[in-house]
Amino acid sequence: MAEKKTAPEPVLSRSANSTPSLFKIFTKDSKEKDKEKEKEKEKKEKKHKEKKEKKASSSVPPKAESNNSDLLGAPNVLQLHAARRPSTPAPPSPLAAPTTVGTASAQQRGKSLPEVPPMKPPAQPTGNAVVAPGQPTETRKASLAPSLDLPVTGSGAETNSHADDITARNYEELPSDMQKLLGKAKISKEKANADWVIVVAILEFQLKKKFVCAKDLYADEKELAKNPQLRIQIPPEHPFHLPPEKLYSESTAAIKYAVGAQLGAGGFGVVFSATKAGTTEKVAIKKLPHVTSTHIRHNGAEVALMRALTQHPNVAHLVDAFLVGQEAWLVMELIEGGAVTETCKRYNFEEPEMAYVADGMLQAIQFLHKNKVLHRDLKSANLMMTIQAEIKLIDFGLCCALSASELKTGMVGSPFWMSPEMIRHEPYSYQTDIWSFGITMLELANRVPPNAANVMKAMYTTAKEGCTELFLHPKHWSADCKDFITKALTFDPAKRPLTDAMLKHPFLKKSANQKHMKKVLGSNFLDQTLDVLNM
Repeated sequence: MAEKKTAPEPVLSRSANSTPSLFKIFTKDSKEKDKEKEKEKEKKEKKHKEKKEKKASSSVPPKAESNNSDLLGAPNVLQLHAARRPSTPAPPSPLAAPTTVGTASAQQRGKSLPEVPPMKPPAQPTGNAVVAPGQPTETRKASLAPSLDLPVTGSGAETNSHADDITARNYEELPSDMQKLLGKAKISKEKANADWVIVVAILEFQLKKKFVCAKDLYADEKELAKNPQLRIQIPPEHPFHLPPEKLYSESTAAIKYAVGAQLGAGGFGVVFSATKAGTTEKVAIKKLPHVTSTHIRHNGAEVALMRALTQHPNVAHLVDAFLVGQEAWLVMELIEGGAVTETCKRYNFEEPEMAYVADGMLQAIQFLHKNKVLHRDLKSANLMMTIQAEIKLIDFGLCCALSASELKTGMVGSPFWMSPEMIRHEPYSYQTDIWSFGITMLELANRVPPNAANVMKAMYTTAKEGCTELFLHPKHWSADCKDFITKALTFDPAKRPLTDAMLKHPFLKKSANQKHMKKVLGSNFLDQTLDVLNM
């Protein structure tokens, strides 16, 4: 019998009949495909990583090509920029928020860095809006002025943003929007060129713009008063000055007051009603932002001034002051009567009532002036009448304490009540308050300030001519009344009388008594209540 041969082990073959070979080939192909997929995945991840790193590195520009947006966004670039100019001190940022109210003087107008143009800030809202409490940028107080078209753009000057200086040197070079505003105010091209200093001052104040030529136009201002005061200031040598430790009471004492509804808001703070805990005593609390060094300085000056002024019966009393969080709280007496401006809208003042208000207002102004303080924002809205018909002066946020110099500069306050010398950027003193007092009296007689329809026209007319048309109904008023207001509105400040002379004027002898004024106030309250019920 033939010997049986052992079959050889199957070898790797491409034969279709070899099942093991097909399995191995399939397995090999699958592994190779998996490896390829892994390689592709690694490549994608590597490419994604490189792209991410490239994107991150692109946010830091090369040293040789830094721009202003990089300067504001990348601290390391700021260091590089400083390193390129080691000998030049860093100028103040052109985007820094102003710390004062009003148009800055020539001394304060710094030049922006020529190598690096300022970044354009976001567009500003239009009109004369009241600044919210705590907002970094402090602007002038809102006035009765109509809303203006802002921002101004057009040909003839650089007006890309509110931080850009206007290069116009005459009417022809003004942006078209500015020319239109002057046209609405009846200020012609000829008038604008002839009174260019006045026009520049008005445009700077109303539009929050700076003119390059202003530093030359206001040269006299810089020489005569080198320390413009645009917000309340009390120098160390002034008798009202207080050290920081004596300004505020312990913060824990603030819990004694339960804060109620908001009563009003201004350019620097908000006023609320409040009740002292465990009593029915009502007060008003004025809350001011207390964050920056400017806030701290101004608030301290206002508290010191108010603590000193509470001695006088015609000035709103300060009850106490606290620091609560990032705010300064000024606790004041709550005047439950109302502002004279509201009474004048509903009631036709006759000479006896005008004389009564004038006497109380002059008494308060005289007290301020004898203590070397200018109010700089006198108007009927800042004059209150209590339910007992007492006249009270309020709002000392723009006060200026005089010490070494009797002259100050700085365009502040409410446009319709500003004196000619202030609008013309001339140094001023106590007479500027007398002018504002005169406009307030005219407001009581006519129920509106002069040229109330257009703020720019009002400011231009005041600066150029003064107040030429006093009474809307001249025949209604006596010679004494006309003479009293005419003296207060004397165009030349050197000839304008001060409070002592005004208090001796025969017109004040016509003053109504307190009992009569309480009736006037009661009538005003009734009208206000009816207005509310009819809403």
